Amino acid sequence: MSGGTFAILSFNSPANPVAMALSQWRGGLSGARWIDPDQYHVTLRFFGDVDRACARMLDDMLAQAFHPVFTLKIAGLRIFG
Repeated sequence: MSGGTFAILSFNSPANPVAMALSQWRGGLSGARWIDPDQYHVTLRFFGDVDRACARMLDDMLAQAFHPVFTLKIAGLRIFG
């Protein structure tokens, strides 16, 4: 699979209060590449390039994961790449 496989925490829609707050920070950074607010997410784990069978297994395992609502505090910003 190209691009790698990730586990993410998604904010689902631009109407989400987290996505709305983050979108206010867009702009003002020369060279920054911004994505649409409905694509905002936090990467929890990068698994790398895996085959389809492994990706399906990861999808099945992560689909069983459940956690009630929780508070997330963003304490900083880092870059990669």
